[in-house]
Amino acid sequence: MIEELIRQLETVLENELEPREDDPREIFENALWTIENIDKVVEDRLSYKGFLPSDGRVEQAKIGLLSSLCSQVSVVWDTVNDNSEIEALGERVLNLACDELDKLNALQ
Repeated sequence: MIEELIRQLETVLENELEPREDDPREIFENALWTIENIDKVVEDRLSYKGFLPSDGRVEQAKIGLLSSLCSQVSVVWDTVNDNSEIEALGERVLNLACDELDKLNALQ
């Protein structure tokens, strides 16, 4: 009986320690929230003791964050190819991020 409990405990620990794949829906929803709240996210990241950075620095931070989101979301989106709601959500996120980058004149 004790040996069985030890094996069960070892199994649980192995499962907890193994890296898990991130859920595409969660990645897309987090990216969507970030894009929809980009001003607040950047302000929170860059403000220091109540002082806000220059407009140029804010713009560069937005471009960097949006570019990074596009890259990460596109990698995950490429793995979801089943015409599902999740795939559509990923596409929506990419389109919104590109729209924001376009507003910042950051698309080449």
